[in-house]
Amino acid sequence: MGMFDQYRPKPGISCPVCGASSLEWQSKDGPCALFVWVEGHAAPVEQMASDDCKLPPEERDAWRLPDRFEMFAECLCRTPLGAVGFAEEGVWTRTELLSPGNAVAYPDESERQFRRRLMGYAEHPGHAG
Repeated sequence: MGMFDQYRPKPGISCPVCGASSLEWQSKDGPCALFVWVEGHAAPVEQMASDDCKLPPEERDAWRLPDRFEMFAECLCRTPLGAVGFAEEGVWTRTELLSPGNAVAYPDESERQFRRRLMGYAEHPGHAG
């Protein structure tokens, strides 16, 4: 298993299928340093590592998210979910479930693969796969 970061949208995002909340969102779009990011904050609020491996707070506070990043969760009802976070001037400001309207092609994704993925979003809002 590779490194990732954990994300906490505020307010939380509920599963569009069953309504469950308190989902655990993860992504590899950020620094992938086991950081915990909370919407509304510029820097990670924590690092999920042992004390001897954590960055000092002043170094952790220098990290920022990209302007657009994707995150994923799997609900207890087994629904895979995707969301897009947006940062403005270094601060995570909003989060939306992935949809055809906010999806972008991945660098290694063909136009055909991208269109097929978009069809999945249209059929299952929030579906990340």
